[in-house]
Amino acid sequence: VFLCSLDDDLIQQAAPYHRDPSRVTGAGEVLDPRLCQLPAHARKVNDGAHESLRGLTQRYGRLLGLQRGQLLRLREEWLTQDDAVMAILSRDPGLTTRLLATVPNKEVVDATRTALLSTLDSAWSDHLAYATSVREGIHLRVLVKEDPLDEFNRILAVAWPAIVPEVIARARRIISAAPIRDGHVDLEEAGLRRPSATWAYTVTDNSLGSEAERLARALSKDLRIPRYF
Repeated sequence: VFLCSLDDDLIQQAAPYHRDPSRVTGAGEVLDPRLCQLPAHARKVNDGAHESLRGLTQRYGRLLGLQRGQLLRLREEWLTQDDAVMAILSRDPGLTTRLLATVPNKEVVDATRTALLSTLDSAWSDHLAYATSVREGIHLRVLVKEDPLDEFNRILAVAWPAIVPEVIARARRIISAAPIRDGHVDLEEAGLRRPSATWAYTVTDNSLGSEAERLARALSKDLRIPRYF
């Protein structure tokens, strides 16, 4: 036996202004045929809303997924290939010469790799935060007859090319500012704070879905029409 109340959140969200029951038993059982159909109706409305939001999230996450794939490939390259790391550092010959004169080659590679990966991870998190802030207000583009999804993708595409160059420049600044102590490059002294726990590169792009859900709930509240008795 399944019991359902007209005050359940699911029903209140789908039909917040349903009429009060006129036929109720002493035990509280609702006998109105139309009201008895509300639970099934509420489930259909809820399923349809979630399916729509899932599709919306996928469309808005498509470009972010491509960008994430590019950064993951670059991160894997820096993580596994010493030559790729040194190629980045060698863009500043003076810095490279200074480090190799006082620090073992392996220490230089490890320090440069740490600086690159840490700044890359931070840049990706910042990019996701930027995407979320853009997503929160992008629906207003409809008012000027622009497609919100096209504008969202355009804004992220404009911001994208600067990310990797800024990561490399920031990592080099950290390496350049790091003091050398007993043959060790002190990155923390240069301002690089390593995470207290292992940081997995699994920041999800589906966080945008929560923004869509909040927007949908806000709009549904604004569009509700009060009933009159």
